[in-house]
Amino acid sequence: MPVLPSPDSLYYTRYGSVFWPTWSRFHGDGEPNVSNKALDLAVIESRWWKEGNSSIPGLFDVLADIRKFNPGAYHYEMFNNRASLQEIVERTARKSRNLYIVAHGDENSICGAEQREENNIRRAEFRNMLRKNISVRGTRLDGLFVGSCEFMNKANAEFLLEKHEGKNVKVHWVAGYSKTIDWIEASVVDLFFWNTYYEQGDRKGNESKRIRDVAEQLDAFMPGAHREMGFNIFVRKPGRGGGVLPLLPSEEE
Repeated sequence: MPVLPSPDSLYYTRYGSVFWPTWSRFHGDGEPNVSNKALDLAVIESRWWKEGNSSIPGLFDVLADIRKFNPGAYHYEMFNNRASLQEIVERTARKSRNLYIVAHGDENSICGAEQREENNIRRAEFRNMLRKNISVRGTRLDGLFVGSCEFMNKANAEFLLEKHEGKNVKVHWVAGYSKTIDWIEASVVDLFFWNTYYEQGDRKGNESKRIRDVAEQLDAFMPGAHREMGFNIFVRKPGRGGGVLPLLPSEEE
């Protein structure tokens, strides 16, 4: 049986106005279960509603606390429109290996603040932004997760990952949803995805195996959920023919 630390070893983490006793630093014989470095993750969110706002940092506070002993051990920013998202991506892609962009969306665009038309980022604008900002020297991006309704279908994944001037955009995988999704339900899938991803540990040089292991565990643990919401992870097909390969079963196949 796992040996829990004594009550004297508990520490307290603040979530909103409540301080919770936290046991997450320990497992097995009471040794810490992860390193104390920050997650290599930038969470980039748009304002959801015109009045009031739901927000996701609380989910990642818990994830970072469990994985890195620190609820603030990830990067978080908000964007309003194309210009602000471009500036954030340019800056964070040089520091983080994974980008998680969350906003309203559809198959043609990612919505900016309050879903106002003038704030939306069309898919071609988004691709150009990626090509410009993550193809320059000094970037180190592994993955791109777009948590928006309908945006990450197979066609858009191919559009984002296709070669530019004979070179691949420097992203190993992209993930997201091809259907309209519920905020709470998608948050559960997203949190499971990122927890599983960081549970794999740091596998520098073997990102392909890491993301495939995540897909395998996600398909085993919540096969109905990812199919129902059209969630998938895409990587480039091997060889020179182009195209993408979905790592999860889908209705698009």
